Amino acid sequence: MASGTAKSTSVPSADGIAPIGRVVATERRPNTPHEFHFWTALDAAVGIGTIVRVVGTHPIAGQIPTVYGVVIEGFSYSDLASPLHDVLGHDGAPERAAAAPTERAEIRLYTAAVLRQVPEEPLQPVPLGEVFLANEADVLVALRMDAYERFLQAHPDWTGLVTYLQITPKSRSAIAEYADMERELGAKAGRINATYGEASWTPIRYVNRTYSRSVLAGLYRASRMGLVTPLRDGMNLVAKEFVAAQDADDPGILILSRFAGAAAELSAALLVNPYDPEAVGHAIERALIMSIEERVQRHAALLEVISKNDINFWCEQFMNALANTGWGRSPLLPTDLAEPIGPRLAVGAGTPRHGAAPGFRS
Repeated sequence: MASGTAKSTSVPSADGIAPIGRVVATERRPNTPHEFHFWTALDAAVGIGTIVRVVGTHPIAGQIPTVYGVVIEGFSYSDLASPLHDVLGHDGAPERAAAAPTERAEIRLYTAAVLRQVPEEPLQPVPLGEVFLANEADVLVALRMDAYERFLQAHPDWTGLVTYLQITPKSRSAIAEYADMERELGAKAGRINATYGEASWTPIRYVNRTYSRSVLAGLYRASRMGLVTPLRDGMNLVAKEFVAAQDADDPGILILSRFAGAAAELSAALLVNPYDPEAVGHAIERALIMSIEERVQRHAALLEVISKNDINFWCEQFMNALANTGWGRSPLLPTDLAEPIGPRLAVGAGTPRHGAAPGFRS
C-alpha cells in the first residue's frame, strides 16, 4: 500500500530490477489460473495494456512459477469504510458533516489477465509473489508462437508447408530474468517443433542473432507473410519495411496488430487483435490461401501510403504541428526546412518468388 507520492520501498533483486508491486487476493477477489490482482505504488509505470510478470515464492514441480499477464482494469480507492466515513466519523455525528475531509492513503489495485504460465502444467491459480514489468518483446514472441501453434492445430493440412521464422537478437542476456525468458522461449519453440515437426520439416526456426538490413530485406521479400503484432506501439517501422521489400507482382501479406501506430495508415493489411492467438491463427490461414489478385491489390494500397508518408513528409507534418505550439516560436528551431533532412527508404531488388514461400518475420 502506498500513500501520497511515496516511492515503492521494494528492494531491487540481485540483477538490479526492482519489483513494482505484489500480487494480492481475498475471498471476494480470489486469483484464478486466468486472472489475478496486484497493488503498486502510485508512481509505478502501470496502465491498461501493461505487460507484467509475477514471480512466485514456492516451487511447483521443482520450478519457481512465473506468470505473464496483461493489465485489463485498474482501481483507485482509499481506506474509508464508506464514502461518508471521512466526513461523519465512526459515530456518524451530524456536527462533523461540514468538516473538511482528512487526507487518506490512496491505494492502486490492478486486475490482469493471464497470458501464459511457466510451467504450463499443472495449471494453477496465480500465486502470491512480486510483480515486475515484463520484457514486452519476449512476451510478444511467446504470443506469436501461440498463434502459430493454434494455426497448426486448426489447419493440419499445412503441415510441412509453412515455417515460422523468428529472429530475436539477444537482449540483456547478462540479466538473470532476461536469460530465463530466453530459455523459456527456446523451450517453447522446442516443444512446438517436437509436437508438430517431422524429419524433413521444422515448424519454427528461432534464431538469436543480428542480421544486416540487406539480409532482413531479402527475408521480408521471400516471406509469404509478415507477422507484426505488438501489444501496443507508437509506430512500428518494421511493418513499413516489410511492405517496401515486397515484389509488387507477387507480394507477401502483412498481418498487423490493431494496437500498432502504423495500423492507422496500413488499413489494407490484415488487422488482428494480438491478445487473441486463435484469431491471429485464422489470419495466417487467410493469408496463405489469399488469391494473387487480392495480394497485389492490398500491397498496392499499402505501398502508396508508405511512399507518400515518407520521412520527409513526416518531418514536415511534425514541424508544422510544432509551429502551432509555444515551442514553435523558440529561436533554437531551424527556420529553413527547404532541404530534405534525411534519406528516403531504399530496399534492394531481392529475389522474386512464386508459390507458397515458407517464411514469417516480425
